[in-house]
Amino acid sequence: MLSGTSCDAVDAAVADLAFADDATVSLHPLGMHSEPYPAPLRAALAACLPPAAADAAAL
Repeated sequence: MLSGTSCDAVDAAVADLAFADDATVSLHPLGMHSEPYPAPLRAALAACLPPAAADAAAL
């Protein structure tokens, strides 16, 4: 899962990884989903980004 730097959603992906041989790993994507953040959470996250000062309580 990845939240990225865009502050718009959490993304999750599922893949099948297997060793094809001693030097090669094969990857087969199985699916992906993005779950958007609610607008108030996006605003709160953006308020913590530089150049704004954010303390531990805000984070």
